[in-house]
Amino acid sequence: MTKKLITLLLALLLAFSLTACNGGIPAGSPEHTSALMTAEVKSDVTQAPGDSVKPTAEPTEEPTAEPTETPTAADYSSITVNETVLVDKKGVRISAKGLSNDGVFGPELKLLIENTSGKDLTVQCRNSSVNGYMVETLMSVDVANGKKANDSLTFMRSELLSCGIEAIADMEFSFHIFGTDDWNTYFDTEKIQLKTSVADTYTYEYDDSGKVIYESDVTQAPGDSVKPTAEPTEEPTAEPTETPTAADYSSITVNETVLVDKKGVRISAKGLSNDGVFGPELKLLIENTSGKDLTVQCRNSSVNGYMVETLMSVDVANGKKANDSLTFMRSELLSCGIEAIADMEFSFHIFGTDDWNTYFDTEKIQLKTSVADTYTYEYDDSGKVIYDKNGIRIIAKGFSADASVLGPGVVVYIENNTKKDITVQTRDESVNGFMVGTYFSCEVCAGKRAVDCIVFSSTELDENDIENFETVEFSFHIFKTADRNTIDDSKPVVLNFN
Repeated sequence: MTKKLITLLLALLLAFSLTACNGGIPAGSPEHTSALMTAEVKSDVTQAPGDSVKPTAEPTEEPTAEPTETPTAADYSSITVNETVLVDKKGVRISAKGLSNDGVFGPELKLLIENTSGKDLTVQCRNSSVNGYMVETLMSVDVANGKKANDSLTFMRSELLSCGIEAIADMEFSFHIFGTDDWNTYFDTEKIQLKTSVADTYTYEYDDSGKVIYESDVTQAPGDSVKPTAEPTEEPTAEPTETPTAADYSSITVNETVLVDKKGVRISAKGLSNDGVFGPELKLLIENTSGKDLTVQCRNSSVNGYMVETLMSVDVANGKKANDSLTFMRSELLSCGIEAIADMEFSFHIFGTDDWNTYFDTEKIQLKTSVADTYTYEYDDSGKVIYDKNGIRIIAKGFSADASVLGPGVVVYIENNTKKDITVQTRDESVNGFMVGTYFSCEVCAGKRAVDCIVFSSTELDENDIENFETVEFSFHIFKTADRNTIDDSKPVVLNFN
């Protein structure tokens, strides 16, 4: 849960920053370009490039009652659990007291926590699942030494519904217990399974339908490389009659498709949703039979050829499944002028949840949507060319006074026509002759484009009493993303503003 909370906080900060960066105005619009008067590039295009280039027992008594009918997804109130001691170790005793449907966020497992350990402790939950599906939970309770606490372990209703869970038959989880003052781990329990009053009559069913576009040869050695298969073999089932506007991607669909099937990890695309807070979401079902707990993240994401920031980090315990989403930031789609999602490209980074060691990285996966066959790819490269060398073009699109919460900035378009993934950063930045630090590091995959902002620190601008931009100067440091070998360090670029 901690990872998800951190991810959400970072997502909020990122959203504010990125939204401000483009201000809801597509790069290249008059609002951006009107402030850019002249651009002088002092670098010689013929210049030589730089350097080369175990669980506690289940209830001993039989369930006292069973409902005559399976409850609906919206009501778990008739489902019960027996009072059961879940943990009794090292002065910590945790008992399940009952199951409540009155929680704001979802069903709550009522707990009594008793602490006679000799130290103040905090109890949290990890690796939670319901009916075999990974489900996010809410719980963190401080219990002073010699005290007791009544608290709840909440199972998120939204996730239960997204997994199609109509009745809670069993729940599985572990507790992470640590010192409240020093955060040192006191102990971690093994996985605990608790069955409910409907467990004996519940039928476990899982929806893993879809089409395979990424799979490995089951006979290949674990270390062999993985090649993505072709795109879905069937034609898209429907296409919209009109191209949707930038504010609405709801009419665009994707076929259910298996994206990854390798080494006990199966990831399926289930659909495309426009209801995400931060942008369109590719709905995913992740199944883990690898023998170890894993975390899945996304890397190198692009839409219609433009690099686009995504949000996704999901933990899936061994033997479990999880429904989650890969979110494409709406602010970045708009800044790139993307009115319809024709194709999306990305790769997955999969690693051990406990040791962070890489399990495997997929190759790039391309997924086409229902508008792919009719979409016309267009790229706005208007503006002032400030770098054109080594198969890389950088164009100044304009100035934005509210580029980010961190400060104003210059909007740039970057085009990578090389066969290597690159990273572009700035060096020796100044405004009106004063050295001012920037926030800028842009990764652009081979053959892709990006729209980003070179953001100038508002704190340093204030320290130098700079209210208006007259002259901005910086140079580019460009290197290969994989090995960080330098491709080029440009000569100074000077931009003059009115």
